[in-house]
Amino acid sequence: MGTRLVWTNAEVIINSTDLSEQVTQVALTEGFSLQNSPSMGDDTDQSVQGLRQFSGTITFNQSFVTGGVDATIRAIMANRGSVLLEITPDSTVAVGAANPKRRCLVVLGNYQPYSGSAGQIATATVDFQAAGNLSTLTS
Repeated sequence: MGTRLVWTNAEVIINSTDLSEQVTQVALTEGFSLQNSPSMGDDTDQSVQGLRQFSGTITFNQSFVTGGVDATIRAIMANRGSVLLEITPDSTVAVGAANPKRRCLVVLGNYQPYSGSAGQIATATVDFQAAGNLSTLTS
């Protein structure tokens, strides 16, 4: 049985700003766009893998200080460009096969600057999608 990962020290750097201390959840989905390839006489859709794709969501404890979550995300959204996103499972361990870093260019989609209920810590969520290739670094 392999080693299980418990998220305690993930590193999330977006546009060269380390927001790791504010991250509460990160999700990265990798896959392919699926293309139908039916032929005459087929009675079942057949799919083939198309282009690679990835997307994800990051949830933060909201922070409105200079250089914090809101300032960083709003600046990126205002520029409407792609930014470098780096995610490493454990910032206290060297990048390697057991602690791979994902590095990718992304564009930000939706930004939810306010979320929470009475008595809870305010959170913010941002969605991202591919703007370039996703690479996995193991050294």
